[in-house]
Formats: sequence, structure tokens, C-alpha cells
Amino acid sequence: SLLAARRKELHRRAGEALEVVFADRLGEFQSVLAEHFRRAEAWERAVAYLVPAGDAAARLFAVREAAQHYQYALDALAQLPVSAETQRQRVDLLIKRVSVSLLADKPDENLARLAEAQALVSTGPGPAGPADPDPRQRAWIAFLLGRVCHYQNRMPEAIGHFRQVLALAADLGDPELLALPSSVIGQALSVQGRFTQAEALLRQAVASLDQIGNGPEWVRAAGYWGNALTAIGQWPAGRDAGQQCIQRALDLRSPPALLTARYVMSFNYMAAGQTQAALEEVRRVAELAQQHEQWVNLYAAYPVQAWAESRLGDHDGAQGSMARCDEMARQLGGRLILADVFAAIRAELAVNAGRYAEAIPLAAQALEVSRAAGGLLSESIAQRTWGQALAALDPPDWAAAESHLAAALTAAENGGNRMEAAHTHRAWSRLAARRGDAAAARAHRAQVAAQLAESGLDWPLD
Repeated sequence: SLLAARRKELHRRAGEALEVVFADRLGEFQSVLAEHFRRAEAWERAVAYLVPAGDAAARLFAVREAAQHYQYALDALAQLPVSAETQRQRVDLLIKRVSVSLLADKPDENLARLAEAQALVSTGPGPAGPADPDPRQRAWIAFLLGRVCHYQNRMPEAIGHFRQVLALAADLGDPELLALPSSVIGQALSVQGRFTQAEALLRQAVASLDQIGNGPEWVRAAGYWGNALTAIGQWPAGRDAGQQCIQRALDLRSPPALLTARYVMSFNYMAAGQTQAALEEVRRVAELAQQHEQWVNLYAAYPVQAWAESRLGDHDGAQGSMARCDEMARQLGGRLILADVFAAIRAELAVNAGRYAEAIPLAAQALEVSRAAGGLLSESIAQRTWGQALAALDPPDWAAAESHLAAALTAAENGGNRMEAAHTHRAWSRLAARRGDAAAARAHRAQVAAQLAESGLDWPLD
């Protein structure tokens, strides 16, 4: 009921009083002080408290709270005269705003923030701007652009941005910026199903990130490393790496790190044929993602849940999970991480449910998406399911089916994905048995058995 001028004055006086009363404990009252000075329109003092309040919330993984503080700080900066210092602060804040919102906001929103930061770094604010762009800011902008492209399933572009970071980090001599690109390039290669390349980079990144003490990024790198190890046939090592990641994330009390660790572990279990364990893990991911409003994680959890449900015979549940994925994708703006793999999973769901005529166009569509994304994992799954569907038609098209199964093997082998190759050999052995080719069936079963023996796994072969 107070007039605006009176309200502003009271907020200013309240903020100043708190500064005096709690002079030795200001860190505990940053959020309160920030709110008083923001409402007082004392913009410089508001920024001085909003930024550390956002930093404190980010350290506690309070994503929404951190994002709100950073956004208020950006709004307050916009009220101040343009200078080299305010523009530098604005770029830093945009970097922080995107960092905490990568998995909560739409990728396009984060890209817009990064475009603004990039423009400021490139041009400055005119005559008052910095003479030279800040290379550290440029490196972090490139890193975050890579991350956003990663979440949009634009892996070649993501890798291009991460390589820019490497070039800038070499000049800066920054150990963190040198370690991170190896990790995120490895993660991008893993998403594409290029596991041999990914494993080497991720192994190196795990050691570097452990050395510099970056716990959350270590969890990401080690989780993807474990998945790569399993894919190339080293299941015990991959399982152990994945479980260590989950424990480290729990020790860090980091919900984002725990989401990554559990999600990658669900893929790990699926590759190893541990379908029930995968389902239990990915359900934890969905619950945690909802709790912490990490919407990209939630979108990505549903298809893996559907995949596991389908392999366990719950075809209605699988359809429901995919429908929830579609709704999340719509809300987040469409094209997102693993879209090519999820398209291939749709084809497998149709095959598993006996909808063979439906599976063929789904597999063809998935193959088109996978080739655009450079995805070998998705290509292998799409080719395998296409072959399975053709073999199940009446009458079966044996020649075309075997051609697609051969292409599935080639894609898996090109990425070093021995576990997906084993899944294809098992499918081919069953196809050969139905066709009456006992020799071919035995040969493919032998391939599966050899891989299982090497990996310490036990699947039914018939």
C-alpha cells in the first residue's frame, strides 16, 4: 500500500541496516541483502550481493535459485551505464546463467544467452569497451556452446566448439580448460557410438579431472568412460567405473552429477543385457530429474525406460514411456540429445511387440536420422531391427534381412561396440535357426558365446 518511492527508500534503509548489524556475517545474508537493494533499485549494490548469492546457490546445486539470482543480477546490470567493467560482468553472468541452466532450460534459450555473450566479447561496448577480447571468457563461451550442441544432438558441431576450447586453453595454460575438452569430446563420441575413440579420451580425462579436483566433471567423464568400457567388451571394468561414479556423486551431494552417473549406468546395463537393473536405474533417474527440475535428463530417461520395459515384455508401458518422452521433447523445443538412438529404439519397440510392418518404416527413419547425426550406435540398432522385422514378415525376406544385419555388424564394429555386435549376432543366430540354416546359427551363437565369456556375462542364446 506504500508509494513506490517510499517502498524503495525503506528497502534501501533495511539493506543498509542489515549491513551494519551483520557486518561480520554478510555471507549468510547475501540473498536478503540482494533482495532489499534490488527492490530499492540500488543497482550496483544489488549486483554486489546477487552474484555471490547465485554462486552460493550453485555450489549447493540449487539450480533454480542460482538461475534467479543471476538473472536478477543481469537485469540490474542493464540499469547501469555501459562500461568495459559492466560488459565484462555481463559476460561472466551470462556464462554462469547458462552453466546452471543447461539441463533445466530450453537449449534455444541458452543459445540466445551465449550469442549475446559472444557478441559482447567480440565487439565490446564500443568506445568504452575492452581493447582486447578476454580469452578466458571466449573459452568458456565455446565450452558452453559445445555443451548446448551436445544436448541438441549436434555432435560434430559440439566437437568443433570443444576443439576451440583446447586451442584457447593451450595459450591460457589453464589445467581445467585443458582437461574438460578431452572429457566432453569423449562424451560426444560415446553418444555417437564411437567407443574405441571415446574410451581413450575419457581415460585421459578421468585422470586429469581427478588430479585437479573437479568432482562433478570427474563423475561425468568416468561415467561415460565406464559405458565405453562396457561397449568395447570390458563389462567388469565398465560396471565398476559406473558404480564408483554413483558413489562419488552421492559423496558430493550433487544431484546433477548423480543424474549423469545413474543415467549412463542405465545404458551400461542395457549394453550388458542386464535389463531389469537398467530399468531400476533409469526409474531413479526419472524420479531425481523431476525432483530437481532437470528436464533434459527427464526427456532422456523415458526412452531408456521404454527400451527396458519392451525387452521385459511390458509393451504398453514402453509405449507410455515413449509418449512421455515426446511430450518432454515438445516442451524443450524439439531436437535433443540421443534423438537418433531414441528413433532406433522406437523401431526395436515395434519389433519386440510383434508390429513388424510398423517397425520397417521406423527403422528406415531412424537410419536417416542416425546418418545425419553421425551415430554408429543408432545405425547399428536401426539396421538390426530392420533385419529382424524383414525376417518376421510373411513371407520373410531373408536376403534383405541378412543384408541389414550385416550392416548392423559393420556399424557396431566401426565404433568398437562389441556388445552391440553381440546383440546382432544373437538376433542373426535366431533368424538363421528359423530359416533352417543350422551351421550359420551355430556360427553366430559361437560369436555371442565368445564375447559373453570374455565379458563375464551370461545371456540366453536360443
